[in-house]
Amino acid sequence: MDLNLIERTIARVSPTWGLHRLGAKVGLEQARVAARAFDAARRDRRTDTWRATGGSANAELAPSLSLIMRRSRDLCRNNEWALNGKRKWVAHLVATGITPRPDVDEPKAKKVAVDAWNSFSDNCDPEGLTDYYGLQARLAGEVFEGGAAFLRWYLRPPEFGLKVPLQCEVLEHDFLDTNKVEVLSGGNVVVHGVEYDGYGRRVAYWLFPVHPGEIALISRHSFQSERIPAEQLDHVFRVDRAGQVTGVPWLAPAMLRLRDAADYEEAELVRKKIEACFTVFVRRTGSGVTGVAQSVDQSTDSKNRKLEKIAPGLIAYVEGDGDITTASPRPSGDGGHMDRQLYAYAAGIGLTYSQVSGNLSNVNFTSLREGKLDFWPVLDQAQWNMMIPQACRPAWRRVMRAAAGRGLQVSPETPAKWSPPKRPWVNPADDLKAAAGELALGLESWAEMVTARGYDPQELLDEIKLWGPRLKEAGLSPGAAPGLAGLNGGTDDKDNDGKDPANGKANDKKS
Repeated sequence: MDLNLIERTIARVSPTWGLHRLGAKVGLEQARVAARAFDAARRDRRTDTWRATGGSANAELAPSLSLIMRRSRDLCRNNEWALNGKRKWVAHLVATGITPRPDVDEPKAKKVAVDAWNSFSDNCDPEGLTDYYGLQARLAGEVFEGGAAFLRWYLRPPEFGLKVPLQCEVLEHDFLDTNKVEVLSGGNVVVHGVEYDGYGRRVAYWLFPVHPGEIALISRHSFQSERIPAEQLDHVFRVDRAGQVTGVPWLAPAMLRLRDAADYEEAELVRKKIEACFTVFVRRTGSGVTGVAQSVDQSTDSKNRKLEKIAPGLIAYVEGDGDITTASPRPSGDGGHMDRQLYAYAAGIGLTYSQVSGNLSNVNFTSLREGKLDFWPVLDQAQWNMMIPQACRPAWRRVMRAAAGRGLQVSPETPAKWSPPKRPWVNPADDLKAAAGELALGLESWAEMVTARGYDPQELLDEIKLWGPRLKEAGLSPGAAPGLAGLNGGTDDKDNDGKDPANGKANDKKS
């Protein structure tokens, strides 16, 4: 690197000072080179309006969360695409419920655990409007719309008459006092309404006693947030960044685009109405235009003034020589603009375009299947990294502890496996063959395959043992069903005793 006159002079007077100056100059030059190597680090006219902050997940979210939630709720109330996105995510994420299955071998213990869970599920809603799986759907909908949700648990007294004395309710994200940030006297730290101990564990949440937007606020409440122990709450949200305290509404990345698209669509509708206004202008002098005045509707207002507006079928009279002309507004086309906006919106909330729009006009079997295969891993993450660990497993543990405390013969540590809603096959015939091939090669467990379809393997085996002989007695054989030939080693057209079910005669083939 060349030295200028000043740098050479400094080096002669003080070599140490000159060396430090040279090192600083080299570092600055390296930084400039590195910045030039990444277009994203450029500082020029193209990036003048790009404001990128360097705050943590919580520092970025805190000042914006309340406004984002309000706008998200407004879109879900008034925008069809936002509401449909919420409905689709709830349907895929929860559907009719993510169900548990006791992971124990002893039949009696398993039955007691199942009965305890079912009794809880049927009576868990204090309002009596739904069961636990309905609350799961509410929870998922609030996570999408508000960014996070709480499941608050209540231990009920014996006079409630509950087999498992436990109930719960869904609280919206708004209940969390995100403005509360302080260090408590005992050393715990509250970050945006979530209290942590010295080990980084969540020990409490600071919630408002009623919803901040409630129409009729109860006067006896001071409307100060209250400390609720973490044992009474399940906090459910998608963790997008490490250290994130609470969630962000899923519409956030696409919110502005969705709003602009709605405004654009409304403007297009108004434009189309104007284009539909076929207007005739009649220019007349003196007594009028012969043959036209008799057929013209000369509408007037209450003061006998001719109406001056553009409307479909309007005939307007103007001064001038007698002639007739028509107004022909230039039609405008969408040019696929709305489709592009919906593509971006779908990408922003993690769904496919066909799921968001319901438009299957340009979809073939291959693209539809590829879209589902691409979406399912995203769905897996939401189910297995959010809903199951944050809501389902804690609920099961609470129910088992409450059942054991009530005297039921069940261990409070009884484990469970969870089954998300089964996913329908895109091409049942080919998918069934592929499943049979995986089973034959030992690449898949029958029990796991049954679980993925939403069934309990042991219960399914019991049903097969019960109904197999009955079906055979009725002359029915599942293996002989149309389309199943070849799935069972080529023996699908025979029942278990080697007879053709069609005529009951022994098959002549020797094994």
